[in-house]
Amino acid sequence: MAQLDVVNRLDYSNLVFLSFRFLYPPLPAYEEFRLPELESIDVLFNLGIDYLGLELDIYRPYMKIGLENDEKARLLGSRAVLIKHILRHWADAPSYPELHRLNKENEALWADYAESHTFKVTVNSYKTTVTQGRKKELIESLSYMDFRGTINLQDPQVEIMLSEEHYSADGPDDNAPAIGIDQVLRMTNIRLRWIWLGLKICDGQRHLVDKFDLKKRIYIGNTSMEAGLSLLMANQGLVGPGSVVNDPFTGTGSMLYASAWYGAYVFGSDIDGRPMRGKEHSIHDSARQYGVSQNLLDCVGVF
Repeated sequence: MAQLDVVNRLDYSNLVFLSFRFLYPPLPAYEEFRLPELESIDVLFNLGIDYLGLELDIYRPYMKIGLENDEKARLLGSRAVLIKHILRHWADAPSYPELHRLNKENEALWADYAESHTFKVTVNSYKTTVTQGRKKELIESLSYMDFRGTINLQDPQVEIMLSEEHYSADGPDDNAPAIGIDQVLRMTNIRLRWIWLGLKICDGQRHLVDKFDLKKRIYIGNTSMEAGLSLLMANQGLVGPGSVVNDPFTGTGSMLYASAWYGAYVFGSDIDGRPMRGKEHSIHDSARQYGVSQNLLDCVGVF
């Protein structure tokens, strides 16, 4: 009850919620890094994140926080690897009647967008699949918002996101590592836990995990660090323009590429110089592949 009292006293104009969704998780979800990454980016950009006095559950796919404005939300999104979307909060509730009631009460948050902006509505669901027919019903349930702009599915000025959070009463629940689609399909007794409604402000940087994917890298070795982890390390190291980063266990350079991508000057060393330069390719080739060779100072092997 105390948590509900806190939520009821919040200034809704300063609320956003973060989506960590992995519908088809091709990569480790790194739930334990969600809060450390958030805190690191908070320090890096002096965002002043307000955790609202709410209990944080890193295993749930959505998290509500307070930010001063959309500009700070975009700064967060410009670095966060584990965040899929950042959304301006309009309403959240355990049921649709309650969600619509709260959304109507918060009309001041979305009324201006309803006047003339092009828009689209996206329906997301965590741990279950929503049929096209059901999506249509959910979108039509928002008709009271009376958006009068033109629908634009490709490049809308406004993207409304309606997100359902489900869980299996038969387990596994959310306090377990992210699960694969095969496990989702085998789940039974699926129940609706929570519904979230808001305006998408920006996306996170999850696409960088694909960009730095080892399968696409020119030069790798047996101990090359997974792309997502190297990006997280750079974030938690508060790496940015003007930073100088030395990796004393460089190997094939994963940490160097991530740090250089964020604007740091980097150099590496290793007790054995051979992993840094192969017979045909080297760290310098991968640095050129990512367009960060100008930030790579040098690599030194200690024999």
